[in-house]
Amino acid sequence: MARRDDTTSHDDDRIGQAVFDAEIARRLARYLRPHRRLVLVAALATLLLACAQGLSPYLLGLAVDRGIVGRDGTLLWWLGGSVLGLELLAFGLAFAQLWLLQWLGQHIMVALRAELMDKLAAQSLSFFQRQPVGRLVTRVTNDVGAIAELFSTGLVTVVGDLLAIAIAVGFLLWLDLRLALLTFAVLPVIVAATWILKGRIRTAFRAVRRRLARLNALLAETIGGMRVVQALSAELPVFDRFAERNDEHLHAALGAVHHNALYASSVTALTGLAVGVLLGYGGERVLAAELQVGVLVAVVTYAQRLYLPIRDIAEKYTLFQSAMAGAERVFGVLDAPIEVRDPPTPRALPEPPRGEIEFDHVSFRYPPRGRPERGTEQGSERARRVYAIEDVSFRVAPGERIGIVGHTGAGKSTLIHLLARSYDVTAGAVRVDGIDVRELPQRALRRRIGVVYQDVFIFSGTVLDNIRMGTASIDRAAAERAARAVGAHPWIEALPQGYDTPLPERGATLSVGQKQLLSFARALAHDPPILVLDEATASIDPETEAALQRAIERLTAGRSSIVIAHRLATLRHVDRILVLHEGRLVEEGGWDELLERRGRFYTLHRLHGRG
Repeated sequence: MARRDDTTSHDDDRIGQAVFDAEIARRLARYLRPHRRLVLVAALATLLLACAQGLSPYLLGLAVDRGIVGRDGTLLWWLGGSVLGLELLAFGLAFAQLWLLQWLGQHIMVALRAELMDKLAAQSLSFFQRQPVGRLVTRVTNDVGAIAELFSTGLVTVVGDLLAIAIAVGFLLWLDLRLALLTFAVLPVIVAATWILKGRIRTAFRAVRRRLARLNALLAETIGGMRVVQALSAELPVFDRFAERNDEHLHAALGAVHHNALYASSVTALTGLAVGVLLGYGGERVLAAELQVGVLVAVVTYAQRLYLPIRDIAEKYTLFQSAMAGAERVFGVLDAPIEVRDPPTPRALPEPPRGEIEFDHVSFRYPPRGRPERGTEQGSERARRVYAIEDVSFRVAPGERIGIVGHTGAGKSTLIHLLARSYDVTAGAVRVDGIDVRELPQRALRRRIGVVYQDVFIFSGTVLDNIRMGTASIDRAAAERAARAVGAHPWIEALPQGYDTPLPERGATLSVGQKQLLSFARALAHDPPILVLDEATASIDPETEAALQRAIERLTAGRSSIVIAHRLATLRHVDRILVLHEGRLVEEGGWDELLERRGRFYTLHRLHGRG
């Protein structure tokens, strides 16, 4: 497995350098609009909560001076009950605020993830070739989670903290100006500590997110290639790389924890210092009969409530930076251009479908993936060619079966990508039923093409789910007919729950041949007028292949079919064979005709032995 240490983190290094981005903030505000009433209710609860909590210390001071010192039992009970009532009200308001904001954050997270999935589903294959899977997973999970946390615990609570500071400052100035000024004397030190440490905290947090994205990318790559890792006994070097990335993330996380702990402990120490000074100075004034003890109690309480929201705001600043960095990454995915788009005014395919295919002087080159490096595919001879497909023209008549052969990298699978419009042609045109595929809606086009790849993907779910793939028009009977036609029904019925047997991710409990047959049943159940088999029988044993060939003979009757194969025997009964070499169509004809020419097909036939 090639190292991608440098390429997986460059984007992350460039992201998140700005402290505040008004455009990102404006885009984030868009997700609040559907929940405006809930935000207003949460803001009102926050305002009332700040007022209730701000009034309690004042009542506490009155209880000390007039109830205890003044020996007024009735007033003491009344003030005590008032404080209790305010605390109960604060409990209810805090619960309502927390529940509403968590509800808001969760719903925004759901909306963002749905938007991301819609965008990813609309992307072309070239996008996924450039993006590591782990990085995309991090965007949909961790980065969206950071944005949701901003909405659930950040914005409205910061408003509450600012209100709490304003109320505390107001009461301090009203109760005693000199004690208030003494309280405020510590604020510049707290602000300075915040200013010094916030940059370090932000830098440490960015490092955590970068290393987490790299860790996720390596994890997805390793798990996906575990079969190869075990086959080559490469567990130790692979796990060493994972341990290295894991340690990098650990050290970054510990760095962030260190700075956060340093800041929190600094504010706590400064708060204790301020309270000690207030008690000493205020106590002297109480003993000198210059200050009431209840006022001192209230001032000390307000001082503590002044420093706490300041610390909370600083911590929310870190949360804000996390959310802004996450939003920048998420919007980077959402803003990624969609290279293959539906036309503004798409044309409709004719009904009933004919299944006619035409490649008209088609040329194509893959989008660049970055700087070619020696020893990589981009540095290979194939990558140095200008076109992967060059000036290819052929026509598949309705119901005709053609085969496509050629050495690895000749462009066989590229033709299928262009037919399904996974990429747009560089020159020329691909037509289905006489209409350029660029003029058709992508979903309508792909519903008419059934593709079975060599590398079969089985989704977690039942066998029936994997055949139907969410298509409501395919009932159980239709799925079973498709499975019978390809010879998959006997082994499916032998499963513990038949068609209702749950399959694990990637169909780990099935053999390679069973997975390919299931994929073939999936394609046929959708009854496409065009059927494509891309090396579909490459990994099937001879007995299964023979059964599949018989099924293909029955099912391709009246259906346009393209069969791509390395095993030339698979193509013996097709109507016509196309031979590709280095992206060009070099030969075309029937089996016997091509052998008699003693050209490229003859050479391939001899290399493969008897066909």
